[in-house]
Amino acid sequence: MVQTTDLKITGHAGKPGKTGVAAERAVRGRGRPSGRDGRPADEILIAVASELFARQGYDSVSTRQIAKQARVNLSAIGYHFGGKEALYLACIEAAIAAKRKYREKLVEAV
Repeated sequence: MVQTTDLKITGHAGKPGKTGVAAERAVRGRGRPSGRDGRPADEILIAVASELFARQGYDSVSTRQIAKQARVNLSAIGYHFGGKEALYLACIEAAIAAKRKYREKLVEAV
């Protein structure tokens, strides 16, 4: 989700003459919207889904639950991954990549 400031219809976002939607766009900037914490939505979905899958298991987690906890629109899962199964595979790939990176750091330290 995009972080925005609370704006009144009569207020502005640092630029005179900007109100409403135009002021909101001025605050958040241009380009691809990021998720919470400024991270891209696909990274947030992988992090949230990984945690949920680890705690509850694949079959017990719904895409609706993932989207709600990630604070993204449900359609973001389909857009970024195509569905729950592909998101699950992306979570596994991310875990493998993290292990590989950790192992490489250990080898460099020796």
